[in-house]
Amino acid sequence: MTISSPDSTPASATSSATPDLSSTPSPPNVAEGPQSFAALGLSPQACAAAAAAGFSKPTSIQQSVIPTLAAGRDALLVGPTGSGKTAAFLLPIMSQLEQAEAEAAGERTPRVLVLAPTRDLATQTAGVSRQLGRHMGLRTRVVCGGLDRQRQVEGLAGGVDVVVGTIGRILDLAQQGALVLDGVTHLVLDEADRLLDDEFSEAMTALAPYLENRQQTVFCSATLQPGFMDFARTVTRNPVQLDLTVDAPLPATIRQQAMFINQAVREGALPAILAKLQAGQRHDGRKGGTAGGASRTIVFVNTKREARRLNDLLARAGQDSVALHGDLAQGARKAALAHFSQAPAGVLVTTDVAARGLDIDGVGQVINMGLPASAELYIHRIGRTARAGRRGNALSLLSPEDRFALREVERRTGQKVRIVPAPA
Repeated sequence: MTISSPDSTPASATSSATPDLSSTPSPPNVAEGPQSFAALGLSPQACAAAAAAGFSKPTSIQQSVIPTLAAGRDALLVGPTGSGKTAAFLLPIMSQLEQAEAEAAGERTPRVLVLAPTRDLATQTAGVSRQLGRHMGLRTRVVCGGLDRQRQVEGLAGGVDVVVGTIGRILDLAQQGALVLDGVTHLVLDEADRLLDDEFSEAMTALAPYLENRQQTVFCSATLQPGFMDFARTVTRNPVQLDLTVDAPLPATIRQQAMFINQAVREGALPAILAKLQAGQRHDGRKGGTAGGASRTIVFVNTKREARRLNDLLARAGQDSVALHGDLAQGARKAALAHFSQAPAGVLVTTDVAARGLDIDGVGQVINMGLPASAELYIHRIGRTARAGRRGNALSLLSPEDRFALREVERRTGQKVRIVPAPA
């Protein structure tokens, strides 16, 4: 795959990482101080947008990332799931757009392109972008396969500042002339490790010539492997590497447990195990229950057939359960996610389509029905809980042959997984 590094250097890239805002009045209800958005170099309008979107103060990742991106620097961002990466890249980039709005002339074409590996992640990111842009006069459009193509073309024709989408549909519309990318100055690859693997390599190579005018490139993910990092440095311009995982790519607020249980009885035991979690009881016999007692649960499985079967099993057991997998049409996916996000004790049985990027409030526990194919995917899965500083639980139901893979998970995360007894 070939993605050339842009030659031009924006003037802002040479400025201080934290611009002087002392002469700029702060918008109402925006806190001042070292942990405020205003102190990180955002425009007053961007600070107001953050406050209106419910961001009371920056996360640690946002505090590190926003000044760098606000200064126009390229960046390689590695941060744990649930740490606020989406707002960390959107806020400073949109702040730059809003500040440059008065200089913009002519047709309103995209200036920001955010690429995501799945339409679920793209749709969610676009939702955050719309929420922030609403207070900054910036328009966002989502461009993904599986959604109405003509409606997307018409939306783009009406003018847009930020496009969030999947690589296939983006490339399709660019090649047909329905999506003009000449004006894109900011490129973000969300879950960049996925976007640059073999599955997307050909499409990324074909898209690269449309993005040669970009001034800022941002790679972000929960996990970036050494070989990938070497490649990323070749397609960015003097990037700032912000590795905020330290030795733990998962927040310490997730309690990780594993239960070895015969695969032949694993599914049948799930309703009782889940009910115990929901009741706030611990499986290790210690005092204290799960984070917050009754809360939403995501059950990860490895096949679509498992998702359908387990969803039916849990529904018969009285759980408010819905299934999510790749065979569902986009409308059915959205309906399943909407139902789950509104059910206080809902259960989502899903394949790995929900492992990356989805941020649903109130997920108290994640259950793995077996380990996924890699430790990185395990990190993405259990990162659906303990979002934004909250506490959460991750329980993996395993077979004895999973012991070696479990040790690899512990090595990769730098955290021990407590073994708890199976039900009698």
